Amino acid sequence: MLSGTEPTLDDLLNEPIIRQVMASDGHTSEEIRTLFKTVRQRNLSTVSISKQEGDMVTPPAHMCEAALRAAKACCLR
Repeated sequence: MLSGTEPTLDDLLNEPIIRQVMASDGHTSEEIRTLFKTVRQRNLSTVSISKQEGDMVTPPAHMCEAALRAAKACCLR
């Protein structure tokens, strides 16, 4: 990881402490990647719809809540 930049998902998932926590919680890096891809796809579809309608690009609150629920269900058992 370069100093002074935000870590990538790969950087985070390759950290030994993160791997230990995921293992103790029974999760894999592939599950986390899938979660991020799902949230990203939902956000991209919202952005696409919003741009077509000329509305704001910010995702609706219910989508943010759904993503947070999914993250909690996946990662915080």
